[in-house]
Amino acid sequence: MSILNTIRKKAAGKPMRIVLPEGTEPRTLKAAEIITKEGLANIILLGNVEQIKKTAGDIDLSGIQLIDPAT
Repeated sequence: MSILNTIRKKAAGKPMRIVLPEGTEPRTLKAAEIITKEGLANIILLGNVEQIKKTAGDIDLSGIQLIDPAT
């Protein structure tokens, strides 16, 4: 088993909460989608909620909490 698989197995066993401040960055959105789908962590994205949704496009945000720190 590779190191990456070992880390994924441990993370999936006890998902933690991760807050990502760059909620409108496309790479951050894609990473959040992958982490959520694999059940590795509970993701919170920070940023303007409407802008996050607009930037996400086809990226699935279900299961990801969106928080606008301005409000």
